[in-house]
Amino acid sequence: MTIVQDIQAGKDRPELKEIFEREGCCEKCLLQGVREGWVVVPKNVKRSFPACGIGWKLHTKVNANIGTSPDCCNIETEIEKLNVTLEAKADTVMDLSTGGDLKAIRRELLDRSPIPFGTVPIYEMAKKAFDAGKEFNDLDTDTLFEVIEAQCDQGVDFITVHTSITMEGVEILERNPRMLGIVSRGGSLIAAWMKKNRRENPLYEHYDRLLNIAEKYDCTL
Repeated sequence: MTIVQDIQAGKDRPELKEIFEREGCCEKCLLQGVREGWVVVPKNVKRSFPACGIGWKLHTKVNANIGTSPDCCNIETEIEKLNVTLEAKADTVMDLSTGGDLKAIRRELLDRSPIPFGTVPIYEMAKKAFDAGKEFNDLDTDTLFEVIEAQCDQGVDFITVHTSITMEGVEILERNPRMLGIVSRGGSLIAAWMKKNRRENPLYEHYDRLLNIAEKYDCTL
């Protein structure tokens, strides 16, 4: 059972006691927030660290982005970035790596992170295509969900997924171009995939599949 499922079923979860004691918030409001989806507690079932509540009636949380690129890829540098993140008392951290062995980098950082750890799986999917000498548009739906599940299985606590862009939205953008286009890197990759393959966004079309993975690992979307 996920944290929200247990709370909705009237069960106690120690994570909420941790959040209540740290934040000094209204316990009733915290329970209501989790139960109704206004508060999330990113904590993969495979990880153990002090729970962090994000959302309604809670303190504002600060996230730090770190990660490699094809031109700058050094795991020691990423560990140093993570240490600076922790010293600065950021509440969460995201690994946005696009260069090097992403799985190994993620494993190293996850093992050292005592705070919620997030990713953008579409970045790894794009790298898989590049490494195989393909274009992102050549990848199939199963590959996308395999990457998402593999990251959750490693212990990732929350992921950015570009579910909201649809074929209808892409067609509207084609008729009415934005001055700067789509500014989200992941969103632009998904939109390009949809236009090339003339198919609906797989994250939207197979949303139940995404939810099943999230439920299995209690990963926050």
